[in-house]
Amino acid sequence: MDSHQKKEALFADRLHWAVALTPLVTIVLFYSCTLHAHLITLSWTGDRRVDPQVLSESFVLFGFHWVITLSAIIMTSISPIAWLILLMQAHLLPSLRSYGIRFMIYIGCFSLALWLGTLDPGRHLAWFMD
Repeated sequence: MDSHQKKEALFADRLHWAVALTPLVTIVLFYSCTLHAHLITLSWTGDRRVDPQVLSESFVLFGFHWVITLSAIIMTSISPIAWLILLMQAHLLPSLRSYGIRFMIYIGCFSLALWLGTLDPGRHLAWFMD
């Protein structure tokens, strides 16, 4: 394997891991954003007392956090398409087993994100998307 193929394989490996962990990163960002809003307003977001857009206009750091979280939610929603595209790059990974491990981690994280979104404990998602 020459150096170009090694770089290509390393890039494919990192890209597979990035897509596999996107839903988990989104969950962490989302709940840290709700905690950030709670620390600013001293009330939980499910109470619908303060709109996140109003907070983002008043607090620059929260606005940055909100935009990053919204971007992560969008990335998670298109991650199934990205995973299908990455299927064409699976031959660059060391083995089919390594691809399967990444895929199972992705399915677990994505299922957790969907379950939490459906359950919406504390009505934080309704607040965030409102």
